[in-house]
Amino acid sequence: MQRLERDFLDSWREMSKTTTGPVRAEWQELMAHAQRAGTDTGAVIASTMREFSSRMATTVADTTSATLEAALQFGERFAQAASGFLAGMSEALRPDEKKPK
Repeated sequence: MQRLERDFLDSWREMSKTTTGPVRAEWQELMAHAQRAGTDTGAVIASTMREFSSRMATTVADTTSATLEAALQFGERFAQAASGFLAGMSEALRPDEKKPK
């Protein structure tokens, strides 16, 4: 964005050099205004991008935290289910005389 702004202002500066008289003064005044406005616009864009980046980082951190919590709960529940399944299989494989009545 800064490069595009710089190229635009450089082109404008070159055009203003080829003009003469009152037109040249107008071009130079417009160029000075464009430089100030462009700089202001660049500052607003930079500020907006910083805020956006900050919000995205917070969102990603919150999402990652929630995802890790969900994965932890899934792991715990899966371990409980696997334990119950293995206990049932173990019970089914015991000889009849050792099974509790």
